[in-house]
Amino acid sequence: MGFAILSIYFYSTKIVDSGLAEFFVVVKGTMIVLGTYFIQSNQITLESILGGIVVGVLSSLVLFIASFPDHDDRQSKGRKTLVIAVGKKNAASLFWVFPAISYSVIMLGIAIGVFPLLSLITLFSITLVVKAGLGLKRNLIL
Repeated sequence: MGFAILSIYFYSTKIVDSGLAEFFVVVKGTMIVLGTYFIQSNQITLESILGGIVVGVLSSLVLFIASFPDHDDRQSKGRKTLVIAVGKKNAASLFWVFPAISYSVIMLGIAIGVFPLLSLITLFSITLVVKAGLGLKRNLIL
């Protein structure tokens, strides 16, 4: 609960303007999954931690992509997002890190027997990720 209170306060004031929002969303997304799992099962498991990381990273990717269209406006107001900190061109390359982490965690979970083999179905989304990444580079960087 304390983390939630601090996150709400600092996210809207300090974190967004420091370029750490994406990292913070990963942590927050992971904590949301862990908290939800804990409330229902009264335990924390490796499965809930890995699942939380996947959810947190994908949530962060949404925030990261949303930073591209607002780049100029936010920069003119002195705000600092990750896209502003590294520049649009570098950020377009950084895009690939988010899905790579998510897919890697899923594959790790399957390899160590924490996630079911059916989790491989997530790999069908790779074509959509590639299309999104190439579209980002083509449409928003030019």
